[in-house]
Amino acid sequence: MILFSIISALSSLSILLSFHLFWKNLGRKPLMLLVYYIQWSNFLTSIGSMVGEPASASFACWFEGITTNIFSLSSNLWSLVINFLLFSILFCKKPMQIRWIHHMLCWGLPIVVTCLPLINSTYGAPDGINWCWVVSTPSSPYWAPLFWYWMSFYAWIWLGFVIDVSMIVALIFQFMRLAPSTLNKVRKAFRTRAGYPFIVLICWGGSAVTDFLTYQNPSFKLSCRVGTFVVVLECSSGFLSSIYFWYNESTFRSEWAALAGFHFSLTKYRRFKLERFKRYNVAQIRTSSRPQSPDGVGGRNFQSGVVHVRTKNQHPTLN
Repeated sequence: MILFSIISALSSLSILLSFHLFWKNLGRKPLMLLVYYIQWSNFLTSIGSMVGEPASASFACWFEGITTNIFSLSSNLWSLVINFLLFSILFCKKPMQIRWIHHMLCWGLPIVVTCLPLINSTYGAPDGINWCWVVSTPSSPYWAPLFWYWMSFYAWIWLGFVIDVSMIVALIFQFMRLAPSTLNKVRKAFRTRAGYPFIVLICWGGSAVTDFLTYQNPSFKLSCRVGTFVVVLECSSGFLSSIYFWYNESTFRSEWAALAGFHFSLTKYRRFKLERFKRYNVAQIRTSSRPQSPDGVGGRNFQSGVVHVRTKNQHPTLN
């Protein structure tokens, strides 16, 4: 768990570092800014899960439970905003702008729903789950564990995913009606952003099922391999997002290549070889076609019939 959290944190950190290094070159584009917020959420989620498996009700357990809950939801909501803005452009013809309401939704709502379970529950390590999350207290009602299971996390994950998929399907059908010139402008933005909701599903789909079964039946036990695989996926959101990001963002790859000194595109290389070849051929042509006089200095070349005029420095009577 800790190892994969560190890998995810470093993966997200590489993207955040890229934004800060090349921000001026790429411009503050709204879609890029949304990806930036997603990576911050993934990075902070990885920081929280680095705690590992602390003792229940300890400060480390509280930190892990609250941090991972807030920023995992935040990452999911920012991916929802990406598709919502694309949807608004194509269907409502509205300009793409990130407004304060988006920040209230993506940062404020996760904080609120994370704090709500403290009304009658707390954060700890439930039996059978190696992850600090919402647990009951002696004064908690019987419905509290399953209710907060949904309301503090998984209801928002699944709701966001259903809305995301619905908008993606609507966008795909809308693409079929667009003119080719407009389609080319929107296609790249859609292709490089539409995968984030599916990353959320990959990371949290398995734990949604296993946690639900555990809360329904406390005696339910997972096999060691299945439990390890589910935990690895939970900690891999930053890693999977970075793979998706670096695969699609060729601009950032080019900027890093240029910074490292390895950027020498094939087009420039061919142009360089062509210019060098032209200069070499011109020099060879001038050398081979230059007429020579019998005395080796200049004058009339009787074979070519060309008269060479001596310059001032070359004329023997003026030297």
